[in-house]
Amino acid sequence: MVRGGGETFDLEMARQLAGLGCQVTFLTGIPLCGKANLGPESWWGDERWAVDDGQEGIINQATHCPSPIAHRTIRSPYFGWFPWDKTPGGWRLRVTDFKIFEWLAARWAFRHRDEFDVIQVCELPFFVHNFKQMERKRLNDRPSAIARPPADMSPNAPPPSQGLRRTCRLLPIVIRLTAPDFHDPVGGVSQADAAIASGDTMRKIRASTRPDCHDIPNGVDVHLFSPKAHPPSSNQSRYRLRHRIDPSAFVITLVGRFQTVKNHDLLIRAVRRAGQEILGIVLLLAGSGPLRESLERKADDLIQAGQVRFLGEVKHGDLPEIYHAANVNVISSDYESFCFAVLEGMASGLPHVVTATDWVPWLIGGKKVDERSVGEYASGVTEVPGGFVVPVGDEVALAAALVQLSKDPEKQRAMGAWAEQRAARDFSWDASAGKLMAIYEQLKSMATA
Repeated sequence: MVRGGGETFDLEMARQLAGLGCQVTFLTGIPLCGKANLGPESWWGDERWAVDDGQEGIINQATHCPSPIAHRTIRSPYFGWFPWDKTPGGWRLRVTDFKIFEWLAARWAFRHRDEFDVIQVCELPFFVHNFKQMERKRLNDRPSAIARPPADMSPNAPPPSQGLRRTCRLLPIVIRLTAPDFHDPVGGVSQADAAIASGDTMRKIRASTRPDCHDIPNGVDVHLFSPKAHPPSSNQSRYRLRHRIDPSAFVITLVGRFQTVKNHDLLIRAVRRAGQEILGIVLLLAGSGPLRESLERKADDLIQAGQVRFLGEVKHGDLPEIYHAANVNVISSDYESFCFAVLEGMASGLPHVVTATDWVPWLIGGKKVDERSVGEYASGVTEVPGGFVVPVGDEVALAAALVQLSKDPEKQRAMGAWAEQRAARDFSWDASAGKLMAIYEQLKSMATA
């Protein structure tokens, strides 16, 4: 399991559904040679949830959780380390990687279908297609049950149906979509029994493939990220103390995978530019991904100066202290649909500087970026209640927004307070989990054929 926004949704939603009484099982891949370096137990970092012992099909469950979350694994080729998005034709390797895993996962799920009521997948159309093919074959191969009239049947009674296939339970599949440009040559999205999405992805999917796509918004654990749950020590965060970051430093965070769409390079260049005016600027980059090494090379001078720090993969439970060490949270992406890192930063009481990509400005009090509003963010720095919005790819505007915010601590506090209040009011997980649970119940009640 490689962590990103999609995995954040699945793991946190699983926690909520478990609290509602669902028995949740994760099925993830392990490279053919090696072992899993991230599973649910790594994500939560405690013993309340499932632990995988690394063997295919084996479950170890925590006994003191009301509804434990299990973790099953299958071995599959894995090329996630390959910079496919920077290599001509590299997408073919990525597609092959996914196709193999999705076929193996569908075969596993079909063999274990009687253990589950609903399957949910994150953008795996080949899984849906393969599983539905297996179900159709099972139905076609299943012998029919011919109904025979009882000996004492009344001659006036209606004749029984003959040749009817036995009632056969079908396992419904929900597909969750995180971006509208998914690769689906087999029509798996259309074959799924339900589709869910949020933000701009939901809007675009409804306008094309699935008009019936359900809106299940992303959420955030406001209690985990709230600054009130992590009070500073002597007006200085524990993280700054531990990592020797000066109390007066202007600290910037970006949490996300090192991949092209996140455009870390833009932020590194903006920090280099803003550092000419901001004394003590520090950028904390949390995450992993194929572009990390190349970005470290580009930022070598800033790393040596202590202005950029690559933190690697950070457990979900450890993220709050990183946010609470910061003055501002930044999103420099070329595209985002409904960004988890923004919700986490908001719940942490941080102001934001974000690029004008789809719903992200709306999260911090601006307008959704569409054909009507795109001109409003075409140039310069735009102030909104929760921070600043800058054009996509604009290094100068991003640096200017950081400089402006660094000079106004009162504005930092006001914007952060607004963001924290909105996160608590509008983006808790409870409502989303309830909506998803209702979809599951409806599909479960229809799961006969």
